[in-house]
Amino acid sequence: MAGCLSFLLILTGLTGIHSLTTVQHVSVKRGGSISIPCLYSSKYKNNVKYLCEGYYWSSCSYAVKTKPLSNTDKFSISDDTNQGIFTVTIKHLTVKDTDYWCVVEINGGPDVRQSFQLSVTEDTPRLYVTDQEITGFVGGEITIKFDNSINGLIKWCKLGSSCVMTLSGSIDGTKVTIATSVRKGFTVTMSGLRLESSGWYLCVNGDFQMPVHLTVNEKPTTNSPARTTTRISHTPNPVDNTSDLADQTGQHGFPMVLKILIPLSLLVFIVLVALVIWCGLKIHSNLLTFCFATQDEEDITYSSVDHRRKPSRQLPRPCGVRNISNKVTLSVPLPPSTTETMAVPPSYADLGKSAKDIFNKGYGFGLVKLDVKTKSDSGVEFKTSGSSNTDTSKVAGSLETKYKRSEYGLTFTEKWNTDNTLGTEITVEDQIAKGLKLTFDTTFSPNTGKKSGKVKTAYKREYVNLGCDVDFDFAGPTIHGAAVVGYEGWLAGYQMTFDTAKSKMTQNNFAIGYKTGDFQLHTNVNDGTEFGGSIYQKVSDKMETAVNLAWTAGSNSTRFGIAAKYQLDKDASVSAKVNNNSLVGIGYTQTLRPGVKLTLSGLVDGKNINAGGHKLGLGLELEA
Repeated sequence: MAGCLSFLLILTGLTGIHSLTTVQHVSVKRGGSISIPCLYSSKYKNNVKYLCEGYYWSSCSYAVKTKPLSNTDKFSISDDTNQGIFTVTIKHLTVKDTDYWCVVEINGGPDVRQSFQLSVTEDTPRLYVTDQEITGFVGGEITIKFDNSINGLIKWCKLGSSCVMTLSGSIDGTKVTIATSVRKGFTVTMSGLRLESSGWYLCVNGDFQMPVHLTVNEKPTTNSPARTTTRISHTPNPVDNTSDLADQTGQHGFPMVLKILIPLSLLVFIVLVALVIWCGLKIHSNLLTFCFATQDEEDITYSSVDHRRKPSRQLPRPCGVRNISNKVTLSVPLPPSTTETMAVPPSYADLGKSAKDIFNKGYGFGLVKLDVKTKSDSGVEFKTSGSSNTDTSKVAGSLETKYKRSEYGLTFTEKWNTDNTLGTEITVEDQIAKGLKLTFDTTFSPNTGKKSGKVKTAYKREYVNLGCDVDFDFAGPTIHGAAVVGYEGWLAGYQMTFDTAKSKMTQNNFAIGYKTGDFQLHTNVNDGTEFGGSIYQKVSDKMETAVNLAWTAGSNSTRFGIAAKYQLDKDASVSAKVNNNSLVGIGYTQTLRPGVKLTLSGLVDGKNINAGGHKLGLGLELEA
């Protein structure tokens, strides 16, 4: 009887409700990533699934959705309708990543949901596995090692199936052995693997679970032993298999220099091609201006040439040549200089900002938002913002106060938001040295007692813009550095992040760009795997356009988008954009009166127009 009760408690700890099953509590490490499986009933096969972020269901906000697919660098989701499992992955974990909901959207009724909690720690998690993704072969075996600091009964369960609650047992005909004699942890061995053994498994100890996905393939036709394990790390400390791979293939990896030179060479090639195209267009435009321009006479520089000719012979008149008496006046309009004098280059985060603004400003899909800015007689600035998510009905708000003492170069900022996080920021600018800006930033969460601090430095002068931020952490500070140099329109930037606790470079980005008055080009390589670029052009005083392009090494899919903004008059503008997923966005901004601005926007899924899922947005800005 006790065993049956224990088994039922395990199932209720994993499920909560029968129509949706997921984990309950997972311990993870800050900066890492975690994948969470959510098992649903077959009747929800064609329903939309999504991840909702927040402690309370009534106020949570959706993070990622299957339709329209909205994966980001932080959140991603995939739906295996054959297995009836959708998987959500959360990357770059922070202490704020705590409460989430796996949700199945129900049309005409309440959504089916189940919550789970993440405990983000600076140290080794309480129940931890290095690799969440395991691969084995039919007839072989795999062994998974767990780090564990919990004293409790260990269980090994297959999601949607049975559990092994003793040191040995079987699941779907596969033998399971749990060995607890391992130092600071235990191992789970599955032998006699079958194709049916594939799926998600949950390691349970106390109140914590750790999901692991097993893929079983047919045994390869080689003389290698059947015991094979392939792991993909989901933490910021992946296992380094470089030397093993070199031994197996008899090859040595590219030197680090080549790994850097290849992306840089690609960047330079893209820049040169874009410049050749742009220069060709500019030359063509200048030739047309030379032939057809009709400037007023006082605005043109003339070269007068005396030309004697026979009265009986009439020469053809070239473009731009005017006859005055017996003199031929050749008007040569000089094209204006398009190179913009660059005193201080932008920061690394602002490279390509003009193109980003065309894609991002003037839209607010799925939100009803109100922003209010006021300023008191004493010089204190107040900024209040509130928004309601139309998908989840979550309401969020923030309050910011700012006070400046210009004579001392000081700025004091206090922040608060509805997540009950308090922030204080003190900035000193142009006091220690001209162009040097120091910022001290702290945050405090009364609910969790979590405190964080950061020191930011920025130094900008002619042709150079430098930045260095340090996150204070008991395990070891994290250093973020960036540098941008500019000369005659050319821009080159580098950004890095170094984790002193791990003595490891976690971010390594390069960027190259070119900027003139009406044209901007930006290309970048992030960590040698993410490639991107953007082009911005100001077609006229009223028309601006932008194009962006991105792809990932090892993937054949390319992401691109086109956007434009047209100024109807001094008070109204319209924006539009479309990407390769056929998502079409439209925005309209109208200044109703000085200090009052209204924004209307809509997002249409061009591939599923009849399926719904389209979004509307409304924004109102008040300033006094």
